[in-house]
Amino acid sequence: MSKGDTSLPFDQYQRYRLVADLIERVREGRGPLRILDVGGRTGLLRKFLPRDRVDIVDLEGSELSGLVLGDGSRLPFGAESFDAVVSFDTLEHIPTKRRAAFVEESWRVAKSWVIHAGPYETQRVADAEARLRGFLTEKLELHHRYLEEHHLHGLPKRRDVEAQLGQLGGEVVSVGHANIERWLGLMCLSMYMDRDAPLRGLAAEFHRFYNEALYTHDHDGEVYRHAVVAAFGGARLPDTEGLFSEHSAPANATKPITALAKELMRFDVQRDAITPEWERLHEVNAALADDIGQHAASLSDAREEIQRRKDMTKQLRLDARDLRAELKAIAREAREERKASAKALKAIEQDLGGNVRAREALEGVVSEREAELELVEKELAREQSESAESIAALEADLESHKDVRAQLEELLKLRDAEGEKLALAAQAQGEETEEVVSQLKAELKAHQEASGALESQFHGLNEHIHVLEESLETEREGALETIEALEQDLAAHKDSHAEMSATYTGQVEAVETLETELERERAATAETIEVLEQDLAGHKDSHAELERERTAAAETIEVLEQDLAGHKDSHAEMSATYAGQVEAVETLEAELALALEGARSLEGEIERERKEIDEARDEFEEEISSHREVIAELNSELERVRFVASGLEKQLYEARQEFDCVQGELSADLGTHRETVKELEGLLQEVYRGALDLEAELAREREEVGSMRAEYEQQLSDHRSSLESLEELVSQAQADAGRMHSELEREREEGLEARRALEADLSGHRALVEELQEVSRATEAALKAREEESAKAREDADRIREESAEVVEALQQDLRGHQAVLAERSQELEAVRDALGGLEGEHEVALRAAQEKATAEQQRLLEDLDVHREVMADLRSELEKNVSAREGVEVDLRRVEEMAQKIEGELRGTQDALLDSVQARAGVEAELQVLSDELGGERETLAFMRKEMGSRWKNLVRAFLGTRRKY
Repeated sequence: MSKGDTSLPFDQYQRYRLVADLIERVREGRGPLRILDVGGRTGLLRKFLPRDRVDIVDLEGSELSGLVLGDGSRLPFGAESFDAVVSFDTLEHIPTKRRAAFVEESWRVAKSWVIHAGPYETQRVADAEARLRGFLTEKLELHHRYLEEHHLHGLPKRRDVEAQLGQLGGEVVSVGHANIERWLGLMCLSMYMDRDAPLRGLAAEFHRFYNEALYTHDHDGEVYRHAVVAAFGGARLPDTEGLFSEHSAPANATKPITALAKELMRFDVQRDAITPEWERLHEVNAALADDIGQHAASLSDAREEIQRRKDMTKQLRLDARDLRAELKAIAREAREERKASAKALKAIEQDLGGNVRAREALEGVVSEREAELELVEKELAREQSESAESIAALEADLESHKDVRAQLEELLKLRDAEGEKLALAAQAQGEETEEVVSQLKAELKAHQEASGALESQFHGLNEHIHVLEESLETEREGALETIEALEQDLAAHKDSHAEMSATYTGQVEAVETLETELERERAATAETIEVLEQDLAGHKDSHAELERERTAAAETIEVLEQDLAGHKDSHAEMSATYAGQVEAVETLEAELALALEGARSLEGEIERERKEIDEARDEFEEEISSHREVIAELNSELERVRFVASGLEKQLYEARQEFDCVQGELSADLGTHRETVKELEGLLQEVYRGALDLEAELAREREEVGSMRAEYEQQLSDHRSSLESLEELVSQAQADAGRMHSELEREREEGLEARRALEADLSGHRALVEELQEVSRATEAALKAREEESAKAREDADRIREESAEVVEALQQDLRGHQAVLAERSQELEAVRDALGGLEGEHEVALRAAQEKATAEQQRLLEDLDVHREVMADLRSELEKNVSAREGVEVDLRRVEEMAQKIEGELRGTQDALLDSVQARAGVEAELQVLSDELGGERETLAFMRKEMGSRWKNLVRAFLGTRRKY
């Protein structure tokens, strides 16, 4: 048998060692068992049962291998998956409502054994935990999560767990361990040592000492922890004989613990005295640390300043060294420059001497050059005089050339003016001709466009008539189908209206039925409430009677205590009497024997009376404790009855609210249905009004068709007048064309005459050009003769030659331009003649064709236009009427369908609400029946308890009175 890890805290070691020993006692030579530890995420059971397979399930995770996250009240395993299911100090951490499910789940997945170890509810256990919580809070200033959960959820009741396991078919035994007073003291020591780090090593030794030396002896008296063991399926319960040592703890076993407790108390006293000093020391150390930090910072700043100054001094020294080197270099350069300057001065002085000599030589050369210059100037003056004479002669020649050029320019201006006049006349004539031609073309184009427009209108009218006929046929068919659909929809709406009326009547009847049932339900509920109030009053009377009985019992206890005090006083008086009798015996030997016998008999009677009083007192205390338990149970039952009554009142209030909601919804639905019916009637009236509006609109359309027909007739008369004006324009255009033809012939003759005059002028210009060319050649010969004499004369001659060439080129360009203009004018005249001839033929043909076509089209349009207007007006009116009617009907149908769907949805919601209310009513009735049955059983129980209390009280009073009589 493994003792497990003895270094564990004693409280953990207790629970795991106890369960491990019990499992070893039921093993019966089996191999490794499969065990489920519910809530054991630490995995400590594996250290105590190393041969077995221990699976773990817990709500909280850990790094332990094989841990499954799950809820103990809903285990994620199949039935009978484990040989044993165990839990350690777990039930008290589960809310009370889920404990039964936790125990049942452990039974479901277990094959043979279920063990739930932990503290169970007793007054001593609750007091011990409360004192431990107070110690942790007040002394150690700690908040223990698990002890708080014990207090929050309450400790489980061992008899409830045993009863549930027994009802599930198990054989049950409970095994207790850990004396409660010893557990409380050891827990205080353990938590105290665990708080201070220096004491934790001592705590480990303390735990090891208990686990090895005291565990097997710690089972006497009332215990803190029980292991509830249940065996299923023929498995046997553990044999508890020899599980613990037969004797209590050895005499000297607790001395180390006592000594440790004393030392810890002295340590605690010293620590309480030292703690303020220690805190002050910490404060002083903190202040010193702050000062040291500040000094360190100041020292660091000073060191940084010193280092900065050192760096600055070093840099200054380096700068001074560099400056010295620079000064030396500058001084060296100055010395070298001074030497170089001295050398340069010597060289300059030498150059100056050479320059003086050169100057003297240059002055001689200058004098010679000046003499040569005077000769050149005299030659230049002579050449200038000669050049002036040559220039004067050339200027005279130039003046004569200028006169000739002026005459030529005047002739050219005259020619240009005549040419411009001819050009303007030709241009004006051409523009007039172009305008006439463009007007004729525009008129012809307008006639063609009018003819094309009339043809396109005619074709368009035919196509439009065809389309209108097809659309009219389609609309007629659609209108017939729409009318049929409307008639069917109207019939369906009538049926729906009838069904809705029937449904409304049924709903009204159902509402009346529900109101009747509600009244009956209210009456029954009121009766039930009265019964419950009467029962509550009876419970209050019973509670008052119990209070009175408890008061009477307290008074009886006080009387008994007074009687006991009287007995004590009597005993004292008897003792005094006995002393007097002893003294009297010394004097009266005769009376001694009687006095001694009387005293012995009196002492025997007193002893018997005392025993009887003690027995009566014990019985009375037992009766009082039983009465207290009964009162507590009655109080709990009363609280439960009050809770049930409050639940019933709440359910009744909720049922009333639900009924009010259902009634409100039904009334709202009825109002909605009524509004819907009104809306449907309004829609039908709107449909009828729409039909009347359609008829009025049809009349208006007919009037508009008549007005359109009048407009078309007016347009036709306008077209006739426009055709007559076009015929007048055509005749006028023919006369204008003849007149323009004669004018063009006259202008052609004038153009030929101008051409002949221009050709004569051109021949004259050519002679002038030849003469100018001869003059230019003579000029060029003279210039060539004088070119050798002066460069300036050559330049003037070249300029004159270039100007003459430009004049000649300009004249030639003007001549070529006049020739091109004449050629273009002749071509344009030929083109105009051709165009006029073609236009006259085409215009006549087009006019005849247009007149014939216009006449035919006019006649045909006059015949068909009236018919088409009437048909189109009728079709348009019918089409628009049908379209508007169809759109209105479609809108109305959609609205009616939406309203019908809405009504159907509301009806379905109403039906669902009615079903829910019926189901809720059935549930309330069932709950009321269950509550009435429970109240009936509770009445019987209370009556039985009242009867039992009455009989017990009578027996108690009888025993007390008999005791007083005996006394």
